[in-house]
Amino acid sequence: MTTTTNDLHHIDDIVKVLNSGVIFYRDAIKKVRSPHAKAVFTEMIKFRREALYKLQPLVVQQTGDIESSLSLAVSIRKKYTEIIGKITGEDHTYIAQLEEVEDKTLEVFREALKENDDPSVKQTLTALLKQAKAVHDEMKALQDATA
Repeated sequence: MTTTTNDLHHIDDIVKVLNSGVIFYRDAIKKVRSPHAKAVFTEMIKFRREALYKLQPLVVQQTGDIESSLSLAVSIRKKYTEIIGKITGEDHTYIAQLEEVEDKTLEVFREALKENDDPSVKQTLTALLKQAKAVHDEMKALQDATA
């Protein structure tokens, strides 16, 4: 079965959230002091880049172009975190907000899974959702440890 443009839903939304997350994590690495947090953030970037590699072909199939834009919700959260981070200077500020980005990532994956019927797309999304859940849990544990 060939996937058509009409069969793909919300894949570009996932890509936008992943793109924004890469930028947010990359900036957060420069702001936090904890070597452990920096290492976790680096792993989050790695997951996002791997997921982007797998999803961009679906976006190109859907729209004809690579999706390079960002999620407005994540961009706003990033700006908010930068302001609060300057005030508090605490690693936990970044960790807590990035955990919320992980929540948003899970949300967009779940939405896309509900909306896409193509078996190969569902298989890709299911595998990536499993990985997204694991990195979310890692970020949640880091958040709990720094609370």
